[in-house]
Amino acid sequence: MKNVGIDTNILLRLVVNDDPAQRQRVLSFGSLLNVRYRGFVPLVCLVEMDWALCSQYGFTRQQSIDAIWKITRLRGVDVESHESVERALLLAKDRTREKHYHPLHI
Repeated sequence: MKNVGIDTNILLRLVVNDDPAQRQRVLSFGSLLNVRYRGFVPLVCLVEMDWALCSQYGFTRQQSIDAIWKITRLRGVDVESHESVERALLLAKDRTREKHYHPLHI
């Protein structure tokens, strides 16, 4: 099975569906994960994805956390520092419920 990197643009097309043709390409590629390819998502792509979802696409912090959580669960995809990412997402999710939450305090 061939290893391939998955960048922020691919992840965003999957989540925001702002370009149906590109999203269809991403879905076609995704259907080959764990069949022909094994995907790898670098940590920096998740950070970029969070920034883009919140600042460019109007996602709430919780929506961004949920979207990234789903990425960590994709079949055929390895996320860099997977356990640390999951812990950070759980911590961020808990903090979004706090009254005085500020995203820079994660």
